[in-house]
Amino acid sequence: KNAYSFLENCLRHKNEMVIFEAAKAICNLPNVTANDLNPAITVLKLYLSSLKPSLRYASMKILSDIATKHPLTVAQCNHIMETLVNDSNRSIATLAITTLLRTGAEMSIDRLMKQISSFMNEIGDEFKVVIIKAIRELCVKFPVKHRVMIGFLATFLREEGGYDFKRSIVDSIIDLMITIPEAKETCLLHLCEFIEDCEFSELIVQILHMIGTVGPTASVPSRYIRYVYNRIILEGSAARAAAVSTLGTFATVLPELRPSIVLLLKRSLCDEDDEVRERAAVLLKALEDVEEDNDIKYLLSCEIPLTFSALERSILSCKTQPIELFNEQPINFMGLPVVEEKTIATPTNTSSTAATKKRLANEANNNNTNNNNTDNNIDAAAALYKIPEFSNIGRCFRTTSVAPLTENEMEYVVTYMKHIFESHIVIQFSITNTIDDQKLIDAFVEVEMEDDNYELQHIIKTDAAYNDPSNCYVLFKRNNSPASINCNCTLQFKVVQVNPTTGEVEGDDDGYDEEFPLEQLNISTSDYMAKVTVNDFRRTWEGMSQEGEVLEKFALQFKKLEDAVNAVIDFLGMQPVDNTGNVPPQAIGSTDANAKRTHVLHLSGVFVGNIPVLARAQFQMDASNSTEVTLKVAIRSQTLEISQLVAECIQ
Repeated sequence: KNAYSFLENCLRHKNEMVIFEAAKAICNLPNVTANDLNPAITVLKLYLSSLKPSLRYASMKILSDIATKHPLTVAQCNHIMETLVNDSNRSIATLAITTLLRTGAEMSIDRLMKQISSFMNEIGDEFKVVIIKAIRELCVKFPVKHRVMIGFLATFLREEGGYDFKRSIVDSIIDLMITIPEAKETCLLHLCEFIEDCEFSELIVQILHMIGTVGPTASVPSRYIRYVYNRIILEGSAARAAAVSTLGTFATVLPELRPSIVLLLKRSLCDEDDEVRERAAVLLKALEDVEEDNDIKYLLSCEIPLTFSALERSILSCKTQPIELFNEQPINFMGLPVVEEKTIATPTNTSSTAATKKRLANEANNNNTNNNNTDNNIDAAAALYKIPEFSNIGRCFRTTSVAPLTENEMEYVVTYMKHIFESHIVIQFSITNTIDDQKLIDAFVEVEMEDDNYELQHIIKTDAAYNDPSNCYVLFKRNNSPASINCNCTLQFKVVQVNPTTGEVEGDDDGYDEEFPLEQLNISTSDYMAKVTVNDFRRTWEGMSQEGEVLEKFALQFKKLEDAVNAVIDFLGMQPVDNTGNVPPQAIGSTDANAKRTHVLHLSGVFVGNIPVLARAQFQMDASNSTEVTLKVAIRSQTLEISQLVAECIQ
């Protein structure tokens, strides 16, 4: 209260800069009310009539910012701001118009549109874009007046302008189509007229996609065919390919138009562009050979459940696996091996936290390790299929990243990775002997499992010469659901003395028994989760049944929100989607005490058994407690048991 009183007194200061800073500070106070704003608004209103352009601009800028949250409070200045529409300074005039659009009443819209029409030709595209966004917001606020405002947008869509200006109008019209259903067909016709004389192929492709989405459900869908086919005749290859796909959408949804569209598509079979010809050929093959309408819709409209790069890697992985794993069954999407995402996310801000850097470094190290040879790059478990003892355990679901069991400076360096199968787990140990006068015989790692859930079945031993990494394997059968466990490990081997120069054995060929203690090995539930992304998280989430949903709440002990987000990603072993894995930086100069205190994280993955899993996590950090982050997480899968297992990974 004392601070507000001080700011209010500063509004009566003799220095103009102090007055403006005080008004700005009052307007940016958190949870400020209309009564609190009135003193600042009154002072700013007076400066709108100043003879100095700098004072008019400063006052107009602050009022424009306030109007976003408190339009009714700023509305008392409307009569003065209307006079500023004709101000010689175009920046002041633009701010006045955008503020009037935010604060204006429904009855003043027609008058505002007339004022703006004469004003638009006098300003640059960067100011036009600001005004277009304000008009879109006003149209959403007063949908009854959508005809006036959409007509205004359509008029300037046909006027001269750059790409950014035209794109802002197209985006606004498309948003209004979604927000105001009764304006859908009017907006679509305006867009169709625009592409008849549009020089930007990106906008043509965007509008063609919208025609394919909305056009088939319009009252007279056949009227849009002409606009689409004209693009095949007149436009470049990118627009022609998009037009062919749009015609295919119409033919899929509207059987009565299918014969006519087939004739149009056949003309594209001789197109000079490969992609246009191939799209037309695929569409014609599907339309002519498939009889059931539902089959055609599924074939042409349904998205594949993985990206093309993931599909390619999955098929290449199939080629490294024994034919017996497929049981002479046709290959389908559900039967393909699961491939994890290899893309490494980049933090949005340069000052990323240590947790972010550690996670990215681990992913990079995993990628570099897997790139040592072609087989490992395709399938890290390719070597396992050649071992007879592992021939009957099925296909490897996923392989974890390499983790150390010793320091790099030790005489015996041991690392390991876990190969996850449907009901088995193979732990692969890499042993490097750094002592030049020794050779390790029958080396293996003894893993002490205290949990009856894992049953030891096979141990594959190895020999390790000097500086020559060798692999040994331990096979466990999993009897119950996956569970986290820490295991004590010991390297068991026989030591044979050799000549450091020739490598020939010196002394006893049988050697002597020796053991070397190792660090603990961890098997966690997240090891059974593959990082697999989804194309549309929201639609996939809504398509999953709530019967398999688990809701949990945690109090995480972290001082930074970024650290908590990265920790949850590591706990669950899932893939962040929609760029939610990076916490956006806090706005500079923000006065909101809760800024950068909340974040929503979307995660996707596939659990062992090819079970899709999605997670939505909401983080909140209380400003009064900077050492604790509140986490609310919802996890969905096909079964409640799997969702509960995944939720229990959070520590």
